Amino acid sequence: MRERTPPGRNRRGGPRPPARRAATPRKRAATRQTRRHIRAAGPNVTVRKRGKIIYLHSRERRNIPWRLIFALFLVFVGGVGSAVAYANNHEIRREIGISRSALNRQLDTNRSMRADTTERYSHDEIARRARALGLGEPDPSQVIYFYAAPLHSGVVFTYNPSAQQDNYFWQGIAGFFRGISNRVFGER
Repeated sequence: MRERTPPGRNRRGGPRPPARRAATPRKRAATRQTRRHIRAAGPNVTVRKRGKIIYLHSRERRNIPWRLIFALFLVFVGGVGSAVAYANNHEIRREIGISRSALNRQLDTNRSMRADTTERYSHDEIARRARALGLGEPDPSQVIYFYAAPLHSGVVFTYNPSAQQDNYFWQGIAGFFRGISNRVFGER
């Protein structure tokens, strides 16, 4: 025979759930309408129910506007360009520092050599050694004359170059594009 439980309790001893009532025609119509809404929403909808309330969560894929992507790309390119420009400036400053230190060393060497030469050799001694090494007097074509006037007037420089002058404008442009190609494709 079956064991009897006291009224208002279930077999386990906890409170008995409320009895379900039969659905009324009005409730059936609301259920049909809810199911129709769920089917119409499509497969990207999650249905959640809390008590008598049904929540429809649509899982839409949100698109990022192309203008935002383009703006972020420009910011990225600007940042990379700034980093490259900073690295280039740093490299040039480092090379300038190295060149300055080499120049200072060379100037110190020149000063010491000039001091040694001044105390060791006179003009006659230098001329005698040059003749011993096979050097002669310069040709008149090798001598360039310039006339220095007093301080209040200018200097007249007479020199007629025979070679055609270089066009440094176009050399600068060619050097600019050569530098870009060396950075992009590597030095060859």
